[in-house]
Amino acid sequence: MSYLKRLMYSIVASLSLVVGIGILLLVGLPERDTYSGFILDGIGYVAPEIKHRAPPFTLSNLTFKSQSLNDFEGRIVIINFWATWCIPCEIEMQELQDLYSLYADDDISIIGVNLGESPQAVAQWVDELRLTYDILLDPAQSVSQMYQIRGQPSTYVIDTKGIIRHIYYGPVSMEQLEANISTLHAQ
Repeated sequence: MSYLKRLMYSIVASLSLVVGIGILLLVGLPERDTYSGFILDGIGYVAPEIKHRAPPFTLSNLTFKSQSLNDFEGRIVIINFWATWCIPCEIEMQELQDLYSLYADDDISIIGVNLGESPQAVAQWVDELRLTYDILLDPAQSVSQMYQIRGQPSTYVIDTKGIIRHIYYGPVSMEQLEANISTLHAQ
């Protein structure tokens, strides 16, 4: 290939790159919530993203009674997605229990959503860890898919108006959640 042809290809490639970057800077990338959110009749736009309304759900607890996220309206809600085989979940759930014991009377609810395990295995684990906060079963993992979790544990902090304020992928400490609660109480 001649020097002139290579130079022309280099110029065209460079110009294409500059034009592409210019368009990207001008228009910008779409926000993740554009892909993860959806419109729900009677509620409006929901997305499993910070600053958006938390997607509503209804699941069964260990006594097979249905509980809905809407049941906790007006409270700060911490939703924790977990599994019994997850070692960080076990450590985190002890801290969530401590947090629940400390703040249960302060309009704060904790919901542990189990990811597809049998009610018997979950109940045994809950008993062993002496958990007293709400435990819900997601047998088909439809809620975890709706929230687009990225692994266990995943934790969502939702304000009293149903807006997601914090998301933690991986373990979260009691201190982090207490700071979130303090901030939300101050609002």
